[in-house]
Amino acid sequence: MDFAQAKALKSDLEASVALAEVIHKATVQSQAKRLGIPASGPTGLTPDEIKFHPHVRAAKRSYDRDFIQLRKFNAAFLKAYKADLAAERKAQK
Repeated sequence: MDFAQAKALKSDLEASVALAEVIHKATVQSQAKRLGIPASGPTGLTPDEIKFHPHVRAAKRSYDRDFIQLRKFNAAFLKAYKADLAAERKAQK
């Protein structure tokens, strides 16, 4: 895989994480609306009734899985393309 392909894959993974986050937040909001309670309590935490609902848990697992994939990719990407990234940053200045 060359640098351009790696950047495209990184972009795809980032989009996947962003989409999973939106889906998770929407699922939390819809469960809160269905239960008639706020999506977050006075301390900003999600109530257990929402957090432990199967749909919310599935959306959270999907987000976590995508985020872990991105984190692992970033670790390898930065090591493999350190010089390319530095050259790209230098060219942007």
